[in-house]
Amino acid sequence: MVYTYIMKPFRSYLKQHRTVLGLSKTDLANKVSVSPSYLMQIENGQRNPPTATLCLSIADALRLSDEDKKEFLKAAYSERTKEATEEFKAAGVIDPESPNQETLAIPVIGIIPAADIGVLEGNALTYVNVDSDQIKDRDAFALVIKGNCLKDARICDGDTIIVSRSARVDEGSIAVVRVGDQCTCKKVHIEDDKLILERINADDPKKFIIDPCKEDVNIIGRVVWSMRKH
Repeated sequence: MVYTYIMKPFRSYLKQHRTVLGLSKTDLANKVSVSPSYLMQIENGQRNPPTATLCLSIADALRLSDEDKKEFLKAAYSERTKEATEEFKAAGVIDPESPNQETLAIPVIGIIPAADIGVLEGNALTYVNVDSDQIKDRDAFALVIKGNCLKDARICDGDTIIVSRSARVDEGSIAVVRVGDQCTCKKVHIEDDKLILERINADDPKKFIIDPCKEDVNIIGRVVWSMRKH
């Protein structure tokens, strides 16, 4: 499976090209016959990118080069996912002979420590595209692992994990856990009403015992996928 990284979400492409051209949201809205509030919601991330037809109209209004238009449309397609397949095939964004190009754009929201319980480091928002038949949770998010304390689970420093908020976290699952205002990624056990977070590294084993009665703790989601950027 091939993973591609989109350095900017669609809304950033839209705002960047609109600003470069010196157009206000109202100016652009008038050119493509939509309301300014509609464009504002897209740029604020409150709405999905528009249809392929409207994307093409916006690209023309923004006077995008062929290369910029291609990136603009690809960003829109990656965020609209399944329901956009046929219309974006018709627009030439994806190959009509390749029916399995449906993707889900999952946001990479930060860097999480695997060795200890620490601060979730924010980073510039990026996206990783995965096949939609692999990840079913549309609310999933991704994090970059810091440290090698999950290496025996084949999750190493710099790897990207995908976390599902809806997947069930069973005994022995690898999960992202918040403890107070800090986070970590560990193997999860429950013993005697205590939450035990375990490193998966035979060279540096350690368990953290958390008492939910004494600490504010929340299991955010289960790690359902990991990938290594080559």
